[in-house]
Amino acid sequence: MNFSSWAIRNKLILFFLLMGLIPLIGYAWFSNNKIADELTNVNRERLISLRELKKIQIEEYFEQIKNQIQTFSESITVIDAMGKFGGAFNFVEDQLGQNFTDDKKSKLMARYTYQEENTPGASKDAVSRWFPENKTTQILQSLYISENPNPIGEKHKLDTNSEFSTYNQIHEQYHPTIRKYLEKNGYYDIFLVDAETGYIVYSVFKEVDYATNLKTGPYSNSGIGRAFKGVMNASEPDAFILDDFAPYEPSYNAPAAFIASPIMDVGEIVGVLIFQAPIDKIDGVMTSQKEWKKVGLGESGEVYLVGPDYKLRNNSRFLIESPDEYFQLLKDLGTDSKIIQNQKDLKTSIGISEVRSPGAIESLSGKSGFQIFPDYRNIPVLSAYAPVNILGLNWGILAEIDEDEAFQTLYKIQTNTIFIVVVLIGVLTFIAIIIGRGFATPIISLTQELGRFAEGDIKGLQGLKVNTEDEFRMLEKSFNTLVSSFKEFMGSSNRILDGTLPNLDESLVKGEFLEGLEGMLKEADLRKIAEREAFKVYAIVESSRANILFADLDYNITYINPSSKKTLKRIEEYLPAKVDDIL
Repeated sequence: MNFSSWAIRNKLILFFLLMGLIPLIGYAWFSNNKIADELTNVNRERLISLRELKKIQIEEYFEQIKNQIQTFSESITVIDAMGKFGGAFNFVEDQLGQNFTDDKKSKLMARYTYQEENTPGASKDAVSRWFPENKTTQILQSLYISENPNPIGEKHKLDTNSEFSTYNQIHEQYHPTIRKYLEKNGYYDIFLVDAETGYIVYSVFKEVDYATNLKTGPYSNSGIGRAFKGVMNASEPDAFILDDFAPYEPSYNAPAAFIASPIMDVGEIVGVLIFQAPIDKIDGVMTSQKEWKKVGLGESGEVYLVGPDYKLRNNSRFLIESPDEYFQLLKDLGTDSKIIQNQKDLKTSIGISEVRSPGAIESLSGKSGFQIFPDYRNIPVLSAYAPVNILGLNWGILAEIDEDEAFQTLYKIQTNTIFIVVVLIGVLTFIAIIIGRGFATPIISLTQELGRFAEGDIKGLQGLKVNTEDEFRMLEKSFNTLVSSFKEFMGSSNRILDGTLPNLDESLVKGEFLEGLEGMLKEADLRKIAEREAFKVYAIVESSRANILFADLDYNITYINPSSKKTLKRIEEYLPAKVDDIL
C-alpha cells in the first residue's frame, strides 16, 4: 500500500510510534553496547588478576619445591641416609637371599600381575618387562611390597619387617623421618638413588619402581629416569632438574612429574634425591582448594595450566565437579574413547586431556592476551592467557569463564529491555491511537462537512463538535460560524426574493455576506418599481381602444390587447387561423 494513500490517522499513529520507539531503541542499543563493554572490561580485569595471582602462586610453589629439595638434599639426615642405604643395599642379597623363597617370588609376581591389570594402557608383556631380574630388587620388593601387611596405597606405613638385616635397621631409623617430611609437604613419593649404580635404594611410598635401576631398569627412560640422568649429567653441585608430567607406569600410568637434586658428600655426588610432584598440591593451588566461587569464578570459571604437549597440568574443574557431564561432553565432541576411559580410570585429566584453544596456542608461544573463543569443551569462554615458566619448563596458564555466565547480567538486562520495549510499544500504540484520533476526528468531520457543502447539501450541514480547548476548538468555532453565516445568508436571500424581508435589521450576517444581501435587496426594490411601472403600461394597453399587437423578431405574435382581439374577431373568417389560436 502506498504511504501517501494512508489515512491521516494511521500516519499520525505511525509518526508517534516512531517518535517514541526510535529514541527508545537507540537508547537500548547504546546501553546494551555500553553494558557489554563494561562487563567485558570487568571480566577481563578479574580474569587477568586471577591469572597473574595463580601464575605467581604456582611459580612460587615450584620455587618452594626447588628450595625444599635442595635444602633437604644438603641436610645431614639425607646425606647420612644416602650413604647408609647405599651401603646396606649391597648386602641385602647376602643377608636375606636365603630367605627369599619361590613362594615369596610368586607372591611378588602376583603383585605385578595386579599392577598390569590395573594400569590403563599397559602392554601385554608388561609383567615380564617390569619384573626385576636383580635378586636384591626382588628381595626388597618382596619385603616392603608383596609381604607388607599394609594394603596397596599404604605400604609406606611399614617401618620395619621381621627379617633381620642391616637394610631393615637403617630403614627403621630413617623411614619415619623422611615419611613425616613427605606427609608434611604433600609429596607423592621421595626417592634416594645411588649415584654410582643407579639403583633406587629407598622410597617412601614403595611402588614397583622401588629398588629398580634407573640406568638400565624398566623405568630408566621414564620421567624419574630422565630426572636422575639430568642431575648426573649436570656439573653444578646445586643442580636442579624438573621433568614434566607424563604417564608413569609404577603409579598406574597416572601423570607424574619428578624433581631431582644431587646429594653431595665431601664434594662428591653420592646420590640423587628425587621428589615425585604432589598433584594434589598443584591442583589445590590452581583450583583455589576447589573454592572457585569464592575467588570470583562463579559456576563455570577455572584457571588451568597447559604443557608444551597441549595437555592439562592440573585437573579440569568440570571433571572434579560433574564427571558424568564432563565425560558425556567429551563423547559428544568426538573425543577418542580410550582418552575418555583413561581419564575415568585414573580419575584425572592431567597429562591426558588436550587443549588446543587459541589461548593455549598463544600462551605456549610466549604471548599474553585476552580473547573470547571456544575452550576445550567447545564452549565459548572469556579467556585471559599468558606464558608461565616453571623452573625452565614453558607452560601456559589460562583463566576462563563461560561467556554465558560472564554476560548473564547483560542477558537479563536484554530480556528486561525487550519486555519494557514491548510494553512501551503497547502503551505508545494506545497513546498514539488516542492522539491520532484526537487529531484525525475533527479533520475527518471537517472533510465530511465540506463534502456536503460542495455537494450543495446545505441543510445537511451539522457543524463541527470538538471536545478539546486547543486550536481545533478555534477551528470548530470558525467553521460553525461560517456554516451559520452561510445558512443565514441563504435564508435571507430567499426572504429577499420572496419579498418578506423589507430590511436587513433582522439579519445576522456580516461582512461581504451583508454587502451581498444589501445588493440583492436594492435589486429587489428596483425590480418592484419596474414591475409597478410595467403594470401601469400593461393596464393602459389593455384598456386602450387602439389595436395594439406585439410580435418577436420572427414575426410571431406574442400579445394582442382586447381592442385588437375584437377587431380580429370581426374579420376572423378571412384570417388563416382563429384568433384564439394566434397566441
